[in-house]
Amino acid sequence: MNSLQRIDKLIKYYETMIFTQDFSNETLNAIAENNIIIDALKEFRKSQIAIKPKRFTAFDGIERNGCPTCPKTNEILYAGQKYCSVCGQKIDWSDNNDTRTNTKMQ
Repeated sequence: MNSLQRIDKLIKYYETMIFTQDFSNETLNAIAENNIIIDALKEFRKSQIAIKPKRFTAFDGIERNGCPTCPKTNEILYAGQKYCSVCGQKIDWSDNNDTRTNTKMQ
């Protein structure tokens, strides 16, 4: 079972939870917390689907590879970096031969 399947299994588990129908504060809070967990799992699942890096001009004027989901920070990605260090987005480096401006961190 891969990580996406595990996340899907967790989402299904939380979506099918049964709560008592008493509408007490405890039950309503539990339902709200459950919905927050489901939303967080769905967001996390999206970040685990690899996306190709975007190209942008960095502060030093050099064109670099950046995280495709961090548009405001222009987080620089280094060749072979599997995940963005800011948002956790999985990066797809397949068919990306233009990594010459981003060297591996030492």
